[in-house]
Amino acid sequence: MSAETKPSTFGSSLRLDDGDLAFERGDLVIVSGKPNLQQGLMVMLGTPFGSDVFNTAYGFDAVGVFTHQTTPRQTKDLIRLQIVRSVSADNRIREFTSLVFSDEPAFTAGLPNDDAAALLQERKPARRWQARLVLETVGEGEVALQLEGSGLKP
Repeated sequence: MSAETKPSTFGSSLRLDDGDLAFERGDLVIVSGKPNLQQGLMVMLGTPFGSDVFNTAYGFDAVGVFTHQTTPRQTKDLIRLQIVRSVSADNRIREFTSLVFSDEPAFTAGLPNDDAAALLQERKPARRWQARLVLETVGEGEVALQLEGSGLKP
């Protein structure tokens, strides 16, 4: 870690790019602060629930969400519950500020009408769920994550 890296309550870790360790000029890249929190949450939500032998309560229960016959509304509620369950296990999170899906008006709130319409048109053919999660963290303010399908985008 370089001398100019400022300590954070969110800690530091090795940066991942598409699940692989990131390198710059032959050296491993360190991620700290909010980006480390975001990366950790993305890894947690991308990990199948119960697959970590050291912490069987870790991960996102996609099997529990997608293996039952449910309505789209019930599926969305199950996804919401699993996101809340998974992320609330992280002691760096104080509370959930919001969790909205792309079919809810709050998802595009604040965007110009043209951008909101384009976003909805882009989402329709993909048939994938999208959500925006905003969290209040312990000690360092708000963090926003964009979730999509079974993965996440920071």
